[in-house]
Amino acid sequence: MINLKKGDRINLAKDTVALDYIILGINWGKIISSSLFGLIKKTEAVDLDASVVLFDENGKNIDIVYFNKLKSKCKAIRHSGDDLHGDDEEDSIDNEQIFLKLNQINPEVTKIALLLTSYNKQTFDDLPYASVKITNKSNKVSEELANFHLTKDETLKGKCSIILAFLEKNTNNGQWTFIADGTGYKAHQIEQVVDIIKK
Repeated sequence: MINLKKGDRINLAKDTVALDYIILGINWGKIISSSLFGLIKKTEAVDLDASVVLFDENGKNIDIVYFNKLKSKCKAIRHSGDDLHGDDEEDSIDNEQIFLKLNQINPEVTKIALLLTSYNKQTFDDLPYASVKITNKSNKVSEELANFHLTKDETLKGKCSIILAFLEKNTNNGQWTFIADGTGYKAHQIEQVVDIIKK
């Protein structure tokens, strides 16, 4: 297991064989509150959105994969579909996944941002649980590159979005470097977070 912390980098190559199949997995639950000494329970749906934003060498946003666009133009990135509610009880099954085949991505793409946003402005610390796994699945190798336990992270209190990580391509050899991030923001819209990245 390779478990990177914020700012850590890893070149996605091993034994000269490029590792280029990344899976972003998000798992979360509904907000459950109670009243009248626990006799009345209220369940509130939670809509977290995983997304991937693609940039060229000039920093121009040239494509995006998210709940309203489930495939990249080059077909190398695929979103599993939008979960609008979250789980009724805690489990280990991802609610949303994004699959990235880096060796098939548009050659103009040199940087990729992996994002998570809270559509209804619910902050991460309000959720019963929310976690993210970023896994390298290339060549039958399964290595967890990074994980984020959002509800337990004090730095994410009051935050509705997070930049999970970046992938950067070396234009000389085509190999990708994975950079863990984990910075949270109050912005809740994908477009807002993209603007933050550009700045």
